[in-house]
Amino acid sequence: GNTYVVVPADSNIKTIKDLKGKKVGVNLGTYMHAALLKIIKDAGLTVNDIRLVNADIPTLKTAIATKDVDAAFITSDALSLRSRGVGRIIHTTNQDPVFYQQAGAVIVRDDFAKKYPDIVRRFVKLWVKASYLASQNKAATLKHNTRDGSALADLKEDTQGRSVAYLYSPLFDEHFLSHYKKSIALYKENKLIRKSFDPETEWIDRSYLDAALKELKLENYWPEYDVNGNPKKK
Repeated sequence: GNTYVVVPADSNIKTIKDLKGKKVGVNLGTYMHAALLKIIKDAGLTVNDIRLVNADIPTLKTAIATKDVDAAFITSDALSLRSRGVGRIIHTTNQDPVFYQQAGAVIVRDDFAKKYPDIVRRFVKLWVKASYLASQNKAATLKHNTRDGSALADLKEDTQGRSVAYLYSPLFDEHFLSHYKKSIALYKENKLIRKSFDPETEWIDRSYLDAALKELKLENYWPEYDVNGNPKKK
């Protein structure tokens, strides 16, 4: 997923540097918050240079329309604000390094996994099967995803340049591991977490995914991606 920096349509803000001293909205604790830290740092700013406002996406969309914030870091919902003529996008992570984009994971509590291992296995199997089906046809998948109210044109723009196999890969590959290791360092640096840890040894349990891939005969379906999001040669 990408992060979009949107401002009111008639705002005089043109670049990220122009956000200095401005009221900037973001949903704290989300990947958009992480993207904010990366993007403003590239522009030579820190969180102390902006007036940070914590709000969810629907609230921030309204705040842009009513000009209650000067800018907002939000999802591809920014594209609908642009289409309606109430917002203007000044930056998107679509062309940024892949580390600026979202990498998601499915997590389970240890006690739940120990008590209900069969449920966890069934869930992961269905998740992998759904990822496989979504990876079959990008056009069909994007059309299906409009069921949440998103415009097809916005979904196409948001995923431009990325294959559907990349978007729906469930693998713990080099790209995934690098993303989380860098994220942990970023959050520690910005005091969003208290201590660092190794996600590969302390967090990830590959057994459920490996079993699902084997049972569904999908061990070699998805390419593994490197730290830059490019398919690795086998």
